[in-house]
Order: sequence, then C-alpha cells, then structure tokens
Amino acid sequence: MVKGRMQSVTFGVVIGLLGLKDAFNQYSATIGDSFSSLAKESPKIVNGRFYRNVSSTDVSLQESHITDYFHQLYYEMVNRCKNLDESVKCAVDYQLVDHQTKSVADNKNKPDAVFYNPHIQTDDWSRAHIIIKGKKSEKQTIEGKDLGQMAEYARMIWKSQPTRKFVPILLLNGSVITLLLFARRGCYYTKLGKAMHTSLYYNTQEQMEIATTLKRLWFLIIQRPQNFGHFVDVTMDHSFLKFTGGTPGTNSSSASVDATVEPAE
Repeated sequence: MVKGRMQSVTFGVVIGLLGLKDAFNQYSATIGDSFSSLAKESPKIVNGRFYRNVSSTDVSLQESHITDYFHQLYYEMVNRCKNLDESVKCAVDYQLVDHQTKSVADNKNKPDAVFYNPHIQTDDWSRAHIIIKGKKSEKQTIEGKDLGQMAEYARMIWKSQPTRKFVPILLLNGSVITLLLFARRGCYYTKLGKAMHTSLYYNTQEQMEIATTLKRLWFLIIQRPQNFGHFVDVTMDHSFLKFTGGTPGTNSSSASVDATVEPAE
C-alpha cells in the first residue's frame, strides 16, 4: 500500500513534479485547437442517462459506457494527430488493452484498461504504463474503496518495476477525468477536467472545457516512460542483471566490474 497522504494539486504542479513545464508550453503551442471539434462531438451524461452522440437514443449510464468511450476517444485522438508535428504524437506506440472482464496476468486485480509498453514482452504488470479506472458516479470525491484499489495497482507496478518513481492512474469519474499520480511518499491528484457534456443542449463554454481536458490528457498519454521516473525496464528477476568486465574468480578491489541492465529474454 502507498504510504503518506493524498494531496490535491493543480495540473501545473503535476507538470512541475514531472519536470515537464517547458515541454507542456511547447506542446500547447503546437497542438492548438486540434481537439476542439472532437470536444464538440463528445457524448453526454445527463441525469444518469448516457447519450453516445447528438442523434442517439439515451440509455441508463453504465460503467462500461465510460471505459468503452475512453477507448474510442484515444483512437480518435491518435487520428487527429496523424498529420501534426512529431512532437505531439505518442513517443511510444503504447497498447491500450481492455481489462473490464480480464485481470492482469491472472492476478486478482482487474483495472478497466491499461496502457502497456510494447517494448517489454512479458504479459504482466512489468509492462503496465498507465492504469485506467472507470466509475459511473458523478461524485467529485474519491471513495476510500476506490483509492485502496488504485493504490494496490500502484503497488503491483512498483513490485514489478522497482525503478519506477511515479505511477499515473486515470480515474474516469462519470464525465470528469482525474489524474492520480502515485509516488513513494503519497499520492498527488488533480482534475484534468470534464471529458463529456453534462448539459442536454450544446454550449460553447462546455466545449472549451472538454477541449482543455483532452489537451491535458493527450499530453500525459504521449510521454515516454522515463518522464514518469521509469528510467530502465528492470524487474526483481535476476535475469535482468548482467555483469560484464573484471577478472573471473577474483575478489580484487582493483577488478573493473560494471553492471549493465538488459531486458530479460
């Protein structure tokens, strides 16, 4: 379990913790209003009813609607950035995998979706990059049960990735996306903002709010693992350490021994 306390911070503070303030300013200038039309087309959640688009029939909101829309949203954002500068595209071709009905590596933990690092071949927590959790509740507070569950996800990632500094988890709370940035000493959280309409009728202000949320979300998604303090792909498995150099069979302090990290076979 993560020790420490929950600390509410602004998005700017989170970017500062990650050392990405200058990168975000440059990104913002490049991305511009690329997600404005996508924001206008976002689904609606009104009085517990879910509207997939302006012409769809409303249905009773389910958590699956939230997670399914996130998958759709991610691929739409990828498409919107295809013809833009390389700096606003995913640095790594992450694999977004649905886990609504399947746990990670046959473990008891079952987040709703996970962004996986494609450069690691093992099918377990050592590949996990960003965790997604969906909730149909519109409550703006994070319930203790949900926090404990997300802290357990962070613990499982740290167990498999001991060099990780931060573990980002995106909580899809109804129409709002909240980022929880787990650190060894506690957890920082900030609302990225509204990702769906909550008014029955379209209004420009809400579209602008959603566009801002999508811009923040995409910036986090496109980052390299190293920008979350994950410098090397190391697990507790001894096969990740290979010693080179030095003289075999000697205990001499003058022997030159360098430890290099290599992926497990």
